[in-house]
Amino acid sequence: MVVLLRDPMEHVYSQFLECKYDKWGKRVTRGTEFPGRWSMNDPKEGFGDWLAHFVHAPDHATGAPMMFKCYNPWNMQARYLTQTNRWSHGIVKHDDALPSLKIAVANLEKVGIVGLTEHYDASLCLLLFRSLDAANVLPRSKCSCVAFLERRSKKLGTYITHRVPVHSVTSLDADTLAMISTLVQVDMRLYEHARRLFYNEVDRVRNATGVDLLCRSPDRTTVTA
Repeated sequence: MVVLLRDPMEHVYSQFLECKYDKWGKRVTRGTEFPGRWSMNDPKEGFGDWLAHFVHAPDHATGAPMMFKCYNPWNMQARYLTQTNRWSHGIVKHDDALPSLKIAVANLEKVGIVGLTEHYDASLCLLLFRSLDAANVLPRSKCSCVAFLERRSKKLGTYITHRVPVHSVTSLDADTLAMISTLVQVDMRLYEHARRLFYNEVDRVRNATGVDLLCRSPDRTTVTA
């Protein structure tokens, strides 16, 4: 089993934008009071109101109508690693908004490969290495800085945008970032643990094969995996 985690701050912003711009998001939020629905020229329009809705909801906005029938951003990644119900886009009961970090970490550590979306190529190569673990080898044609650079320069593979415009949390103001932070306190701690697991595995691959999947060695082509 493979699980990829994402920077929780970026993840929350992405949830809002998918609800706002994606065909699915537009369909499920139709008929709700989803903020920013009619202001499509500015990705940030409505985001602050959307965050405030969840930050100040007394019951953490349980139920589909309270989350505009789209996503509830309260610690979503930890929720997926702890909840037993199938409706992890939202939360069923109040306590789901603040899932147990201990349980989330324990379940994460049971996963075969823990990857990070910002190091997507490297994460896939960790999976490849595990599948070839007995030989302690990696195919340089797929897993090397040169291979990563070539794949990106040729725009190989598929990149799904969900019709969401280019965005980054670096464009957000301090008040907005503070509200996001409120919603992802458990996710941030889970993400830091995932990063430690990921970097430990990357180091194991480098020690076994000489391949630095993050291209940190000075004698390699510098590419962010």
